[in-house]
This record gives sequence, structure tokens and C-alpha cells, in this order.
Amino acid sequence: MITLSILKQMQDDNIGTIDNDLFFEEAALDNKGNPKPGVWIVSRGTAVTRFNTQIQAFDLYVRYTNKLVGIQKAHELLEYLQESFEDVCSLPSYPPYTTKAYDSVVIVPTSGVESLGSDEQDRMVFVISGEVRYAKTV
Repeated sequence: MITLSILKQMQDDNIGTIDNDLFFEEAALDNKGNPKPGVWIVSRGTAVTRFNTQIQAFDLYVRYTNKLVGIQKAHELLEYLQESFEDVCSLPSYPPYTTKAYDSVVIVPTSGVESLGSDEQDRMVFVISGEVRYAKTV
């Protein structure tokens, strides 16, 4: 659930609002059944380590009605990840979904902005990949 904490930190940093334009694990649908514009974070599988470090890979998908707004937002998110988390940091809990906060966290973008092309509504989708590394808790 550390990816939910990343989303909460993004909300705290005024990147967006959870369930409005920041989404967890899927693109939310509007009242017509179309994906809402915004950013959603999706966890990806990674190798399990035996050391005292957990690694969670994630993708940030960016989708807006205007492709120029979308790619600008994607580049802003990449810059945000590079600048905000270049040092060890903490991530907040997001009650009632998770009460766990994380310390000794490092977030590393693992890709630049990539275009995935257009969706069914001819809206461009962009993705940025990253990893969050944090200490295992006992």
C-alpha cells in the first residue's frame, strides 16, 4: 500500500486530489462510463529482496482531454519525483485505508515520459515508471 502513500503525498503537495484527478490502481470512470482525466498510480511486481529493503515498482499514468496538457503534466510529475524525493524522505498514512506511515523512503524515477498513444476517446496517455525503496518493518 506504499503506492497509496505516494498518492497521498502528491495530494499533500497540491499535485491533485485523490478520487478527483488522482486515482489508485485504476482510472476512475465518469458518469458516462469513460475514464476520467487525471493521474493514476499502478503497482508493478518486482523481485523480492532478502535484505532490509523493500522495493515497489509503480507506473504513473497521465491522461487529459488535451494532449499538450497531458504531456506537460507528465513532465511536471517527472520533475516532481526527481526533485521532491532525491533524498531520503517519509510518506504519510492515508486513513482509513492505511494507518501505516513510511520512513527512510527513496523514490527513484526509472523512466522518462513515454507516450502510450491514444485511448478509445482519442485522448493521449503518457506513463512514467518509478521505484520506491523503503526499510522493511518487523
